Amino acid sequence: MLVLDIDRALALHMAMALELHARTCRANATPLPAGLVDFAARCWEIARGDDEGPQGPPLDFLARMADSAPMLLTITEAARTLRLSERQVKRLVAAGTIPSVTIDSARRIRADDLAAYVDSLGPRSFRAGVESKASQPRGAA
Repeated sequence: MLVLDIDRALALHMAMALELHARTCRANATPLPAGLVDFAARCWEIARGDDEGPQGPPLDFLARMADSAPMLLTITEAARTLRLSERQVKRLVAAGTIPSVTIDSARRIRADDLAAYVDSLGPRSFRAGVESKASQPRGAA
């Protein structure tokens, strides 16, 4: 058992920061160390007021977050994943190249649709016209 001597406000702040860190790790396919998961669980216990230790099963939300990918991505998250600008992703969505869904007023991209788009690119992908000009000999028009 991990012993921490921190107040509830600090524990809540640490737990929330670790949750954000876990999301970043998941987005970058970086595994979380088991000790970090235990630390976050203990922070949540203190923040909830469970100072005597866990009541019932241990809190494993970070382990679940680290093991599972998000189902829906924001435009920003999709852009980071593809290493494109947000504007480029918005254009691909507007053109229907990458499907999206709207929940209330929030536009989201299914992770599976993003993966399917990447799979559809093949080994080399160019914009229309660029490939044909690049493959023509110099001076040909």
